[in-house]
Amino acid sequence: MSGSDDKCQVTPEEQHAIFAAGKTMKDYLAGWNMRIGSAALENKRIVDDVIDEKLEALQRGLKTRASSVDIKEHTDYLMRSPRLKEVKNRDALASYISLYLFHGLEEFRKANRLKFSYIARK
Repeated sequence: MSGSDDKCQVTPEEQHAIFAAGKTMKDYLAGWNMRIGSAALENKRIVDDVIDEKLEALQRGLKTRASSVDIKEHTDYLMRSPRLKEVKNRDALASYISLYLFHGLEEFRKANRLKFSYIARK
């Protein structure tokens, strides 16, 4: 991440609006997971596993030291994962990953009564 990025803190509601664009994870799932039947389920399982691994690491950090999260930065990192290179429609995949991370972090924040902020690029 370069120091020239113009970033600001945003509320959870603003963060959701940035990534959702009026759609749900299911909408974005349909956009990138075009396969039929069991191949689609396996594709989703792989993507969800990659995201869950990152989410666990983020949650550990938020419990111990981190005070803010840049979901876009973590989404970009996951998009470069070799395990996701075959997934088509990269824009829909990125939106799915971002929303998945956001929803997981919000559930974690509320369940643990934590305070942390979301960072977004202007």
